[in-house]
Amino acid sequence: MRRVSTGKNGNRVHELLSDYGVNGLRVMRFIPAENIIEVRTWDPIKSQLCETTGIVKDRKQHQFQLEFDLSKAAKR
Repeated sequence: MRRVSTGKNGNRVHELLSDYGVNGLRVMRFIPAENIIEVRTWDPIKSQLCETTGIVKDRKQHQFQLEFDLSKAAKR
């Protein structure tokens, strides 16, 4: 599950919640040149991407991208 909220300074805050137990691994790939973070959920038992679960049916909650200005983050 995920959501975007507004931080104390008006900044965007990405909040991610996941608990796949032994059936999932959340992998994040940071791509600074495109200011995105690719988020993929991998099922190591099945050796494939997680498309859905019994609790969260929507694929977009398991495989998605986050927009984030990585150039600003690097300066902090």
